[in-house]
Amino acid sequence: MLFRSVKVVSTAVGIKALEELTTRGINTIATENFSVAQAIAMAEAHQRGLKRTDKNPRCFVVQSSGIFDESLIDLAERENISISPEYIGHAGIAVSRAAYHVTHERGFECMILGGGARDLRHFTEFVGGDLAITISEYTIKDLLAEDP
Repeated sequence: MLFRSVKVVSTAVGIKALEELTTRGINTIATENFSVAQAIAMAEAHQRGLKRTDKNPRCFVVQSSGIFDESLIDLAERENISISPEYIGHAGIAVSRAAYHVTHERGFECMILGGGARDLRHFTEFVGGDLAITISEYTIKDLLAEDP
C-alpha cells in the first residue's frame, strides 16, 4: 500500500493549508511542532477539514522532542543561564506527552508522531502509547545495544 502525504509546517499559514488539504482528502504531516498549542492548532485544522469532506485522510502531528531539547540547551548557553542540560533534556518529552494527552482527551483524529529523537529516551519514554515514532539508524543501533 502506498501512503502519500504532504508535509506542512506548523505555522499560521500551515494551519490553513492543512485544513484545505484535509478537505481535499490528502494525508498530511504537521511538522516542526515544539509546543502543545501548535499540536492543538494543527489537530483542530485537521478536524475542521474532516467536517468539510466525506473522505478520511490521515494526519500525523510531529512533536520534535530532541530538537526542542537541543534548542533550549543552545538558548541556555547563549543567554548564560546556569541549568544542567540533563534537566533541560526532559522538556521535549514533557511537551510531547502533554500534546499526546490533549489530542486524545479531545478526541482528535490525528496521530502524534514522535520525531527529532536525539537520545534513546526520546523513543523509550513513549513505548506503549498510541502514537508513531520515527527513529534514525543510529537510534536503532543504540536501542539494540542497550536492550535487544
